[in-house]
Amino acid sequence: MKGATVDIQTLRDHNAMQPISRLPIELLCDIFTAYVDDPTRYRVDRPTPLVSRVSNADPTLLGQVCSHWRTVAINLPNLWSSIFIEKPAKTHIYLTQIWLERAAGQPLNITLWDSDDLQSMGCILTALASYSQFWKRLELRLPLDLVPHFWNLTKFPRICDMLGTLEIMPLGAVSPQLQQYDIGNPGWDRRYLRDIWSFFYTSPALHDIIWIGRFDDFLHDKTPYDQLQTVRLHSNQQYLDVQDAVGFIARFPKLHHLNTGVSFTSQHLSFKSSLPTAPVVMEHLHTLYLWARVSLSFAFSHLTLPALKDLTICSMSGGDLLLDHLTLKEFFHRSKCRLERLVYADDKLTNDDLNALLLLPELQSLRSLECTAKIQDSTIRALLARQSDGSSSILPLLESICFDACEATDGLLSMMVSSRKATLMKLDLRPEVEFGPIDAEMLQSYE
Repeated sequence: MKGATVDIQTLRDHNAMQPISRLPIELLCDIFTAYVDDPTRYRVDRPTPLVSRVSNADPTLLGQVCSHWRTVAINLPNLWSSIFIEKPAKTHIYLTQIWLERAAGQPLNITLWDSDDLQSMGCILTALASYSQFWKRLELRLPLDLVPHFWNLTKFPRICDMLGTLEIMPLGAVSPQLQQYDIGNPGWDRRYLRDIWSFFYTSPALHDIIWIGRFDDFLHDKTPYDQLQTVRLHSNQQYLDVQDAVGFIARFPKLHHLNTGVSFTSQHLSFKSSLPTAPVVMEHLHTLYLWARVSLSFAFSHLTLPALKDLTICSMSGGDLLLDHLTLKEFFHRSKCRLERLVYADDKLTNDDLNALLLLPELQSLRSLECTAKIQDSTIRALLARQSDGSSSILPLLESICFDACEATDGLLSMMVSSRKATLMKLDLRPEVEFGPIDAEMLQSYE
């Protein structure tokens, strides 16, 4: 037994002499920071907490290597400023508290997803709320049963003055424990949710919101229309009719990014009273995603978007064409924007209208083009056209092409792609029928 005894001090002295133990603390801090910030650390099936939902980085692992690493990791607050917890359980309660303490006042990026363990999630919410003054980004999937608890946590004097980005989604139905209360107090959840949103709206830094749920939960007299820059509406309950969509947009003078659905009728609220007679000029709106069940001609004839760079138009029905070419032409001419990305997902779009669209001056800055309509020879030939100096006549800067339904003469696609090799970096072409041998061989090099 004596021969097997380990001299702890000798072992420590030996470890201290290893190269990894002699790294300057500043360099070690940089390495640790790169570990948690690396966007290429793809998510694996590991227990949370982790630093984000798209990463497998776990700063607690750094403290398990040696005492020196542990000391550095524990005292490096930015390692602990981002936390992602999926399916909160009892084991997460202590870890969450440790994580928050080690963040030491750093702005917090918090993601809390789903839980069947309401008691544990309630405890975690309590811990998180005690640091609400440091929230910078909050993504919360909140079981309906915990809405009253969270409402209580957000009462004055609680503050969230750093909060800039917010996504909160109420989840599920009322449990049997709350059914009796629900029957006797109809609409209780709406009142709580309105108050919770009012708490979030006290943040002067709030600029980016994903709204999921009912309009009247989050759109009311406390909504900071004048400061919001990014608004995304994600729910079947949140479609606007086309006139309300324009009135809704007009309420946000600093809007940079909008993602919303447009349908036959609006749900819950009307924004037609905000609709001016002249086209609405949105000076800052650079990204617009519209998912529509009806024609968008009214919207594009009543909007002027000089900063627009990224436009997605997506049909969600098999009805008529979403937009006629003349309305789009007038919109781009009026806006004088320089579009860089266009996603046009409407199977009813004709090649003639698409070709006319691609000739517009405002689209010659396009770097990315995606289209779901059937692409035929005329469009491919238009993209083949050359100027006297050999450069492309239309869309000369195009780097990415995605066509969902190509039906072109074999070899024509190959010629178009070859003519654009100088700029083309990404190609996704799908055949309406099988590609011919010439195009099939060419496309293999882009797979």
